[in-house]
Amino acid sequence: MVPTFKALIMKKIFYLLTLLSFWLVSCQEVNDLIQLYPPPGVNDQLVLDSTYTTNNTSIQQKRVLIEDYTGDMCDNCPNAQTQSINIENANPGLISVIGIHCTSLAAPWPGYPDYRTANGTQLMSYFFGIGGPSSLPTGDIDRKIQTITSPPSFSVPYSIWPFCVDSELILTPKAGIAFSYKNYDSSSRTLNMTFTTSFNKASTDTFYVSAAVIESGFKGKQELPTSYNNNFVFEHVLRKLMSPYNGLKIASSPALGATYNVKFQTVLDPSWNADSCKVVAFVHHRSPGNNTVEQVQETTVK
Repeated sequence: MVPTFKALIMKKIFYLLTLLSFWLVSCQEVNDLIQLYPPPGVNDQLVLDSTYTTNNTSIQQKRVLIEDYTGDMCDNCPNAQTQSINIENANPGLISVIGIHCTSLAAPWPGYPDYRTANGTQLMSYFFGIGGPSSLPTGDIDRKIQTITSPPSFSVPYSIWPFCVDSELILTPKAGIAFSYKNYDSSSRTLNMTFTTSFNKASTDTFYVSAAVIESGFKGKQELPTSYNNNFVFEHVLRKLMSPYNGLKIASSPALGATYNVKFQTVLDPSWNADSCKVVAFVHHRSPGNNTVEQVQETTVK
């Protein structure tokens, strides 16, 4: 049977609609400045939701990020944790800490969980190479190259963290961060969150944002210099980083007042205490010579 003219037209329309739907489903920008895929709501994925310019260009008080590379089989690592807590207490509300368990010194003790994470290992490799830091504990302050050491170094011993933190606290950040939406569903353990980055100064740099879930206050086994503690209280432990692990690009040469809303959804593991979990979000640079954190904020999950 010879198809009618109308049937041929309908067949072509169906073919074009099929191609269009395939293009819409598979559309993804190569540049992650604006992500069209995956869609908002996909677990553990940072998504640039919207951007606009605001007249509110107020300057936030500088807060400082400490990243503590640590392990439960590292006998000196508890001293670094104590140092970070002392710095927090000396600077109330101005410090965020992420404890990144890594290398073989963070291997799990028999009968205890592994506190290492896949994206924490990715981050370690990004900064230190595949083998990780040469020794633990070590840490960075705002991911900045510290000139107090000789030669200058990204990671520094915990003994000089207070000096490095004090040097950062007197700076003025180019951008501020605020959490603009938070919803935690206890039944599904699903967290939906949006945070906003606003620039109080125009810049020719490129900026990224990262977000991490940390947990504090749980007990486990930790090696000490001369013994072991089966009830050691771990603080600031990285549970997961949102993807991309090394930051989502939000801005190239942002103007004064440029504002970016970034959202994500994540599900908390059943073994984590949601009451003791926080989200740490920060805006930063990302290049071989400059990964400096401009500003960091944190908030509780619930």
